Amino acid sequence: MPYAGHADAGVRRAVARGFGTWPEAPAFLGDVREAVLALMTDMDTEVRCAACLTVAQSGDRDPAFADAMAALLDDADRRVQVTAVYGLALHDDERCVEAARRLPPAPPGTPREDELDAVWRYEWRRDGRQHRRRGRSGAPGKQGIPHGSNDAPRQLAPVRGPHKGAKRTRTTSASCPR
Repeated sequence: MPYAGHADAGVRRAVARGFGTWPEAPAFLGDVREAVLALMTDMDTEVRCAACLTVAQSGDRDPAFADAMAALLDDADRRVQVTAVYGLALHDDERCVEAARRLPPAPPGTPREDELDAVWRYEWRRDGRQHRRRGRSGAPGKQGIPHGSNDAPRQLAPVRGPHKGAKRTRTTSASCPR
């Protein structure tokens, strides 16, 4: 853990990314948990983004991590905000829906933000469970979230369900630098 507080932001970013390299993402315990939470509040944007992405893709569902991601929704950097929305969606946290709607427009030239698709997948899972409980069949009604494309004014992306037989895979964020 000594490198989590290193003076060089590149080293801290590598530490944050390194926590997420285990084949089976374990729960973050003890010193690792504290280091990840500290890196999520780092003064460097890329370190915060990398730490948030690591937590987003982890299997650790500690409410402290969801709250830390929610705190990043007010970050000054849009990349960090988008990564926090993505993480909350992967953690099935309802706060991702409103946060996606409140995102400021993407600056011109920003690549498509595929991470925001995680929000409609969350809504589909959430609404699909509700429909099954009520005995209804079919997909939930069309709802929308802000789409990440810059090519047009902010649009709403339709809610789509996963394809039959599709496996959930870990993805990397286009928003966070590698």
